[in-house]
Amino acid sequence: MRSTFILLFLCSIWGSTIFGQTEKQLFNRGIDKLKAEDYLGAEEDFAMVLQLNPRNDVAYFNRGFARLQIDKF
Repeated sequence: MRSTFILLFLCSIWGSTIFGQTEKQLFNRGIDKLKAEDYLGAEEDFAMVLQLNPRNDVAYFNRGFARLQIDKF
């Protein structure tokens, strides 16, 4: 039982370091998606930015712009 817990713990740490992205990376990816007119993808990226930092005003603006483009008010 203890070895299972340790294994799950190590997998969660490994997964978050490999697959986790920083706020800046997500923000830049969202900007790239806006430029490519992938508004749904951009909206998702900016929503993830806001989960990491709810005080990012520019992410709120960009998410709102993306939502406006896909008629998601």
